[in-house]
Amino acid sequence: MAKSYPFRKVFGIGTKWRYSNGMGHFAYDYLTPMGTDVLAVRDGFIIDCHEGENPNSPGRNYSGEPSNWILLGYRNRLGQKRTVYYQHLSDHLVTKGQKVTAGQHIGNTGNSGNSTGPHCHIHAMKGWRTRYERYWNYKTAYRIYPPSLVWAKTS
Repeated sequence: MAKSYPFRKVFGIGTKWRYSNGMGHFAYDYLTPMGTDVLAVRDGFIIDCHEGENPNSPGRNYSGEPSNWILLGYRNRLGQKRTVYYQHLSDHLVTKGQKVTAGQHIGNTGNSGNSTGPHCHIHAMKGWRTRYERYWNYKTAYRIYPPSLVWAKTS
């Protein structure tokens, strides 16, 4: 698997957990110290990314508060399009359209947006999603579980 040691500890697994507005979480949150490396889980390209928000948001007043994020597009072994969404970052090291390889350092964990502490929120969806579709993970038809179906096997 791509290197991500030692932070593969999940503190909020999404199928039963809910946001304060009642919507399902449908994602994985990996608790990390601030600034921990975020690695590409697959070879692919950066569909889109956003940076410039406070990496340690003091407010966290509402769901959907702007955060720093990355959308990574890849094709699975069957050639199907997939998107991995990384959120609550402090910053990222990639640009839209850039090609990346599994295990490449693409950003750093943070506490941006509506977050309760430094972590990496990650979820995978079917298709290549845009910045406007990055929250479509709430629809069962679009989400991909478990993470073992996402992480590249790099030996």
